Amino acid sequence: TQYQIYQSFFGQKIIILQNMNFHNYLSQNAGKKIYTSQIGSDKVDFIGSGIAPKLHLADQWLSYFDTTSNSLIFTDTTNTNLNFKIKLNAKSNGYFQPQVAMLSLDKILYTDINEQAQIGLFIFSRGTSKVQLLTKTLDATSKIELCQNSQNIFISQFGLPHIGKGSSIKFTSIDNAEKLESFKVIYESSSNDIGNLACMEKDSVIFIKNYGINDFKSTHDLAELNLSTKTI
Repeated sequence: TQYQIYQSFFGQKIIILQNMNFHNYLSQNAGKKIYTSQIGSDKVDFIGSGIAPKLHLADQWLSYFDTTSNSLIFTDTTNTNLNFKIKLNAKSNGYFQPQVAMLSLDKILYTDINEQAQIGLFIFSRGTSKVQLLTKTLDATSKIELCQNSQNIFISQFGLPHIGKGSSIKFTSIDNAEKLESFKVIYESSSNDIGNLACMEKDSVIFIKNYGINDFKSTHDLAELNLSTKTI
């Protein structure tokens, strides 16, 4: 059995991911048991089974991808009877794991993938059950990543190694996230960065950057991007 621990920058709760078949079932999309616990507490609450869990809205909500139903599941961490789901098309690609950002209880940003392996960024409204496409990658050689802090939402596109078309990071305030034109570019590179974008509560984001070729190999390292100066 393997355990993984996740925490958001709010620091109210942790996610515990339990993989009961770590050595005998190697599919990355195999469902794992998901638990939450309050920081400092010895009480653990079972949420469900899936992958890619993430805490939202001051750790009051949790999302995960249920690969069995191809759905994003959203659960209230204080009352697990309160939940809803968004059906995805992601069954067309077994290596895809969706990105999710809850802007509010009503508006959710998430990614999905089509049969041509293009990744799309969508916004879902719980009040109307309406889904709107905001943007998508030009082809299968790029991925979209999301992260947010208490004020801003970030969208990044990172080209896949050797075949992608570069990298970029944009951001806007959470209040303006429904308008793609409100996002401002804060980073662009002709290199294909690995990504794994993570938001800091301060004035920066971090990601794994491609620093070019050294001794015939690509060199990567963790980079911190300052939002004010747009410098690494």
